[in-house]
Amino acid sequence: MFSTGIVTKKMLIMSSMICGGIAFLLWAVLGFPQKSKNPVIFNNKTCSEDAIICPQSWNQINNNCFFQSEREKTWMDGQTKCTAHSGSLAIFNSKNEVESLMPYLGPSCYWIGLKMDSKSKLWIWTNGDVFSNW
Repeated sequence: MFSTGIVTKKMLIMSSMICGGIAFLLWAVLGFPQKSKNPVIFNNKTCSEDAIICPQSWNQINNNCFFQSEREKTWMDGQTKCTAHSGSLAIFNSKNEVESLMPYLGPSCYWIGLKMDSKSKLWIWTNGDVFSNW
């Protein structure tokens, strides 16, 4: 019975250390405010349109979360940064979506998830959809 108590105590200590480590990692990743200044806007769509909670320092507009940064980057660097945060440069499905975002933007220029395909000369969103002039 004495050895069972030691094993139980060791398991409790190990479990506490693992849970504490996971809690610290979550806090470090999600809790530190990160001031990125990339001139990039990207949106992060969630699975449940009814329960959207945007991260701190993001703007929720309709059913999307938008992050606006201020440091200048290339289009590709901006898209890479967005992808690293499980998002993409902003994709708009209507003129109304663009107009909804405008009050949050300053006088700077920003990248969005739209670029011209060099072969077809069509404007393509980062999700592969062809731009239609709404």
